[in-house]
Amino acid sequence: MKNNIVVRAICIVGFLVLIILIAVFATIYSHWDDNYTSALKDSLATTSGIFGGLATLAAAIVAAYLFNDWKEQHNKQISNALALQAYEEFTTFQRKVLEFTNYVSEFEGLLNSYTGFDLTLEILQKEGHHIYVQNIVNTKSQMNITFLSFLSKLNSYLLIKDSSCSFDDKYEMYHEKFVLINAYELEVYNLRDNLNEWETNLIGYRDLEKLIKNHEIKELLNDLKA
Repeated sequence: MKNNIVVRAICIVGFLVLIILIAVFATIYSHWDDNYTSALKDSLATTSGIFGGLATLAAAIVAAYLFNDWKEQHNKQISNALALQAYEEFTTFQRKVLEFTNYVSEFEGLLNSYTGFDLTLEILQKEGHHIYVQNIVNTKSQMNITFLSFLSKLNSYLLIKDSSCSFDDKYEMYHEKFVLINAYELEVYNLRDNLNEWETNLIGYRDLEKLIKNHEIKELLNDLKA
């Protein structure tokens, strides 16, 4: 962008110099047979005045280009900063989904290791395995916070990128899908039922992650590379 401004400035100055030279020689030529010295002085005085005005105009044009360039660069820096924040929150959400997947898988293996009776939370606590359930519950809570933070930062980024862009409808859609994933959250009562619920949650998280990645994150990353 700065190189383009320099090129424009050189073209403007060159064009002005060409106009001045044409004006000088035209004036001298038209008064050649009269008083040459007087005509030359008058023409130089006239053209110098024109040059001063045109030079001021050229400086104003260059200044306008420089200001627009600074404004674009400034807005781009802010946009990139917000985009990076939104992307970092999304990657954190992805990491929490992976952690949730791992904890659910570990808990399923634990349940399957007990045969002949239904495993209860009381037995789990006595066996020292309550951490399996606690890991799942804590990770779900962290995912909720991370996802809402991501939506907020994505909204800020889109507003800076394009003030006419409304994210309200998409925000409601993503938020509604996330709420539905956790709409029927059970208390820890029957561990097999809880496992089925968590596995259903996991399917919802993965679908939502894929939806956002395809419709928001890809465009966000392309904007960062531009």
